[in-house]
Amino acid sequence: MDYDLSCKASNRWYRSNATQPDRDQPWYYVLVDGSDQTTYAAQTSLAPDESGEMIRHPLVPRFFSGIRKGSYLRNNRRWPRED
Repeated sequence: MDYDLSCKASNRWYRSNATQPDRDQPWYYVLVDGSDQTTYAAQTSLAPDESGEMIRHPLVPRFFSGIRKGSYLRNNRRWPRED
């Protein structure tokens, strides 16, 4: 959905994370397929989805305007941040 160039989560959250990937890399706000959950994940913790299946998440219509050639078209709605 969105990303930060480095981890913006609090030190407390980061230390409580089961894995602790390097904070100095892109971190992504991700919709979890098949649920209504979201997650904040380091780039090294992600793998591309090559299944070709549609993403099943209630926020897909909020942040995407459609699909073209198998890729979701991101609209201009920003991810809510707690700045």
